[in-house]
Amino acid sequence: RNFNRRLANVLALVDLSCAAYESFLAACLRELRGLIMSSVKRALFERVLSESHSGNDHWMQKNKIPTVTLDRNKAAQHAKTLRADRKGTRTVFGQLFSQIHGVSSAGARTDASLLRNSHRAWYTILAGERADDYGGPYRDVFNQACQELMSPALHLFIPCPNNVSNAGQNRGKWVLNPKALDSVSLAMYEFVGKLMGIAMRTKNPLAVNLPSLVWKSLCNDDVSIADVRAIDSDFSERLKMINGLSNDELVETQTKFVIPGLDEQIVDLVPGGSNTVVTPETRSLYMEMAKKYRLHEIDKQCHAIARGLATQVPRNLLSIFTWRELELLVCGPPEVDVNVLKANTVYGEGLSEANYSVQLFWQVMEQFSQEARQKYIRFVWGRSRLPFSTADWERKHKINKLPKTPADEYLPLGHTCFFTLDLPMYTSKKVCYDKLLYAVTHCIAIDADETTVARQAADGGEWVDDDDDDENV
Repeated sequence: RNFNRRLANVLALVDLSCAAYESFLAACLRELRGLIMSSVKRALFERVLSESHSGNDHWMQKNKIPTVTLDRNKAAQHAKTLRADRKGTRTVFGQLFSQIHGVSSAGARTDASLLRNSHRAWYTILAGERADDYGGPYRDVFNQACQELMSPALHLFIPCPNNVSNAGQNRGKWVLNPKALDSVSLAMYEFVGKLMGIAMRTKNPLAVNLPSLVWKSLCNDDVSIADVRAIDSDFSERLKMINGLSNDELVETQTKFVIPGLDEQIVDLVPGGSNTVVTPETRSLYMEMAKKYRLHEIDKQCHAIARGLATQVPRNLLSIFTWRELELLVCGPPEVDVNVLKANTVYGEGLSEANYSVQLFWQVMEQFSQEARQKYIRFVWGRSRLPFSTADWERKHKINKLPKTPADEYLPLGHTCFFTLDLPMYTSKKVCYDKLLYAVTHCIAIDADETTVARQAADGGEWVDDDDDDENV
């Protein structure tokens, strides 16, 4: 504690961008990252971010720079094709990418500094939807783009080997696609890095379920074979088996100089590896080459993400965060804690926590699964995770009374721009549960604003398929 108290006064004076041979002090602090309190690191990080913001929510609402126009009908129609959006033009993520980042050879990109707003990185127009972006549409498309990343809608991330084999731990993790190495894919990874930095600036979580292998690379921590083992138990068992064979047993297995990659595709470790047998004399070489390949298999993709991340946040400061702290900064807490939500809730006129219908609401939230709770957060806030800490809550969750009778026949209303729920005064827990679950599952369209901007957006969303944009998958 005394170390952290003293460090808090001098940490800003250390140049963490220096390599180990340039600054012994910077190298020591990186080694001690696990001993430095998160509060000390975050205080400096947040101060640096606040000094480099390009504007705030009021500035964005007034200037609307940059503005993106997104056609979610186009994304929905593309999803039905079950093809990956390899060009980055059809999904919500792809449309964001093409308008904000794109491929460097295709023309000018949006100035990265314009994305450093403290609340929203861009102003959103939803073509064909009656919505005026006071924050709700922005958060909703940010969340939708994240969902697309962790799905077959895009080719950038694939389920980890443990997911495919249904064995080992971390089966829910996604890994970077080792085959996504073309210029468009690498540009997309750069944009993913930008979104990570934007998530940290705006406190709007980017809920990507990535393994330590990726996070360590982004905060300049050493990646070890244990990080590979955490998402690919078969690889670990394979090396253990080969290492434990006697010389005669190894010769009998006719093991070749190949290894399955993260995508389960067989890779030659040496030229002609599929025809080169591992012998007792080359066993150690095979083991080292296999480990080296898997440790660096997705380096290019990670480096691309890091380049995008560095345009939004000071990446050198991230080198004193642990990988778990970085994950929390980007993704927020993975679970929706009802007690935290309740502690950050206020009530409209005529309501309080003691109201019977409000009590039913909280009982239902306790009963909801994590998936249903995340859907509720999206229903009222356009995002699926709560902020990292109480200090990051830009506004309180609010519950208003919906004055409709008979209440049991009405669904609740969510206002994503204002983190507000209009709650009918339900008379039973079952009715409250059924109505709320139906609303958060099926009533997620943003289509109720009556402003001029919203009406203009609603008139601009007809999508026609483009034959010349066909993709080979």
